[in-house]
Amino acid sequence: MTIRIPFPIDPEIVAFVRTTVATAIATWGAHGLAIAPDIPLEDTESRSLWLDELGDDLRKDAAQLLSALGAQGLGSGFLEMELETAEAITRACSAIRLHLRHTALKRISDDSLEHGVIDPTSLIPGEHASCFTYIFLAELQGILISVMDPGSDEVPDDL
Repeated sequence: MTIRIPFPIDPEIVAFVRTTVATAIATWGAHGLAIAPDIPLEDTESRSLWLDELGDDLRKDAAQLLSALGAQGLGSGFLEMELETAEAITRACSAIRLHLRHTALKRISDDSLEHGVIDPTSLIPGEHASCFTYIFLAELQGILISVMDPGSDEVPDDL
């Protein structure tokens, strides 16, 4: 099933976010994961295989997000994708936001990030792009969730 999402945003902003997302992905750690998992598995070989598989899946999801952010039709005000792609992009948004929260935005409280209430003058160099990208991805994730599950609590207030 193809979904068509209103997404009226300047393509230059999307390109800026895409660059920040690509940079974040390039800094993912071992096994290609957004953050190091704290998973106590006694069998280290099984743990490593499981983490490798998880990382492979996450990289595929992230590639879907980068592709969507680079789509030619994005400047038209709509984002079109298959439902399966929307699910992958939602997972990628979560992973990238988690990564940004644990790296570039670790000084900022979870509450401030989740509510998008951040004083731009309090940000230090390097936090601006990550903060903007974090909020952008949160909005995109909320929009996708609202389309995939119209009864969800994740629907942004302005939809």
